[in-house]
Amino acid sequence: MQRVRLTGAAWRWLGLVFVLAFSTAGRAQIVDSAVITGLVKDSTGAVLVNAEVSFRNEGTGVETKTVSNSEGLYVSPPLPTGDYELLAKAPGLQALIQHIRLEVAQRKEIDVVLAPGKTTQIVNVQASTLQLDTQNSTLSNLRTSTAVKNLPLNSRNFAQLMSLAAGVVPAQSEVVGTVALSAVRGSTSLLR
Repeated sequence: MQRVRLTGAAWRWLGLVFVLAFSTAGRAQIVDSAVITGLVKDSTGAVLVNAEVSFRNEGTGVETKTVSNSEGLYVSPPLPTGDYELLAKAPGLQALIQHIRLEVAQRKEIDVVLAPGKTTQIVNVQASTLQLDTQNSTLSNLRTSTAVKNLPLNSRNFAQLMSLAAGVVPAQSEVVGTVALSAVRGSTSLLR
């Protein structure tokens, strides 16, 4: 049995093939998590470095922590959807608590302003959610079970929910002369 010895160029080529193969495999996966990001500032508008920001899932009680970087920016790791309590704190400043609802594939930007005061003081913020997400171009078609029950669907077919999503257009059969193109090629509809 003869051994084959690979050159440096062959190893680089093989590495490139593996990188491309594994990087494209992950693109088609469904995103079922969300991310929270933003800036941590003080009341004067100066960014705060190393401010602690934690995210507690109100349903499970699981808490995740991070700190702001040298530009005052914090980014959470991918979080499961649900209701969260964001707690931001820095030495010599009041802690801030904000309640957040995360949906599928959402990138929520929440800037935090910490006021001077005792570290035992906590400011609790109740904010309304934005209807337009300016940070992400991903479309979500999330329907709650109550909405599904109340939607007027013929024959209660769940596949009809796809036709209610933004940007969905039902397939149309083309007519060429007097014979429908679908009679020649077959149906062009994706949903049967």
